[in-house]
Amino acid sequence: MAAAIWLEWRESNRMHVKAINERSRLTIGRKPGSDIVLADPLIPREQAFIYFDGGNFLVRNLSKNNPILFNQRWTIAHDQIVALQPGDTLTFGYLKINITASQSPSSHRRSQVIFKVRCPACHRILDHELNDCPWCKASLAGAEALIYHAEGKQKVDSEQEDIVDDSASI
Repeated sequence: MAAAIWLEWRESNRMHVKAINERSRLTIGRKPGSDIVLADPLIPREQAFIYFDGGNFLVRNLSKNNPILFNQRWTIAHDQIVALQPGDTLTFGYLKINITASQSPSSHRRSQVIFKVRCPACHRILDHELNDCPWCKASLAGAEALIYHAEGKQKVDSEQEDIVDDSASI
């Protein structure tokens, strides 16, 4: 079985997913023609390059001026390379990309996407539509966004959530 990971991000009120396998190479930036073109003006034209080498998926920062925030704790400077695993996050400007475990595109489309936020003060997980935490009254404006995939019979309301699968067949 070929190695693969999924990149997931939310931009312009749409959920995007992109698969990458061991034969793929993927570029991220504002530049038209990038594999993932992001609209955030804080993101450089050529920000990152993701590829598979030596049994690992790797990300390399292509930007001389903009570091990549890795797992909300470390920065990846220009030309630094970091191995990626499911559960990792990459933050470019205000946009966070989640790395998830490999799965087939068909099973990915069947899962229901559930959005929640984590209160920055009390760390409770709450509905994403709230403005303030009902327990501690902290503002949720800068809260961490959480995305869950719930397998089952429930259907995602297409008017409420739009999922774009940007992946080619892997």
